Amino acid sequence: MYKKVRLPGGYAIVQQGALCDCGNILRGAFNAGKIAVITDENVFALYGGIVQKSLSSAGFAVYCYAVAAGERSKNLDEYCSIMTFLAKNEFTGSDTVMTLGGGVCGDLGGFVAATYQRGIRLVSVPTTLLAAIDSSVGGKAAVNLPQGKNLVGAFKQPEVVLCDVDCFSSLTKNEYDEGLGELCKYSLLTGKEFDVKNINKADTISDIVLKCINYKAKIVKKDPYDKGLRRILNLGHTVAHAIESDQRYAVPHGIAVFYGIKRIADVCFKNGIMPEKEYMRCKKIISSYPVSTGDIDIDAAIKKYLVSDKKRSGDNITMVLLRAAGKPFLRSFKLKEAEEFLCR
Repeated sequence: MYKKVRLPGGYAIVQQGALCDCGNILRGAFNAGKIAVITDENVFALYGGIVQKSLSSAGFAVYCYAVAAGERSKNLDEYCSIMTFLAKNEFTGSDTVMTLGGGVCGDLGGFVAATYQRGIRLVSVPTTLLAAIDSSVGGKAAVNLPQGKNLVGAFKQPEVVLCDVDCFSSLTKNEYDEGLGELCKYSLLTGKEFDVKNINKADTISDIVLKCINYKAKIVKKDPYDKGLRRILNLGHTVAHAIESDQRYAVPHGIAVFYGIKRIADVCFKNGIMPEKEYMRCKKIISSYPVSTGDIDIDAAIKKYLVSDKKRSGDNITMVLLRAAGKPFLRSFKLKEAEEFLCR
């Protein structure tokens, strides 16, 4: 039995084995027509056949487009290639784009769905922990430029998010760590500690996914276009995006967020924003997540790429800070002040 959560513009379903039944589930949501499955080569090898069979059996005409795995595929050239693929196959406004994979596929396919013929139906099928708890929900879609991450994009809410937690069993340690990095963000935002020790159990991970989706959906409903409250979901992301750009995306997004979260906790304590007792609790929460990290010159990344952050407005940038776990707030800085605040 699947569990359903209302989203702005649609709903999310969390269910073991959902991929095998995705055709029937979607046929119950809208009429069958053409559906473009935007995925990457690794995910297609694992799940492409299952998804194609289920969709075809339910009456959908299925067209698959697989990009190379990794953040480097999230660019304007790939975006244009997919748009051309849809046009050549005569997709219309009543057809559907399905994103199958992690955050890269979600961003790339979501941006396509937002802009092809000024917007067509979007279905998101996250296959990673990170995408399930975060990027598949909320409607943000973007591609990168050489100057920075997510600089070209749009908002596009999915009509259906379909999460099969069985997919997480195929994740590598690094891919799982990405999800844990983003999950740690939710712990610090809510002040709640998730059952990370038992996260490999289906019931536990399903419960965690549902809690994260619920939390994010409520915030997105209040602020769908990221103008105020929703910005708290960017905890750690200013530092993370600088690291990703500096490392040419060799450091995956969720792990970069984990670095960013740790840096924010440290500088909030250092600058007297977070009392020592609360800082120690934040450190305890962070240390409960077994994310593998290495040595990165975070200060150098910040100094080089802070200026390109998409959260910048003129000479100001808004960052998410913490008074304690469960007590995030927004503060605007001048760029130079932000650099001095973040660097040790």
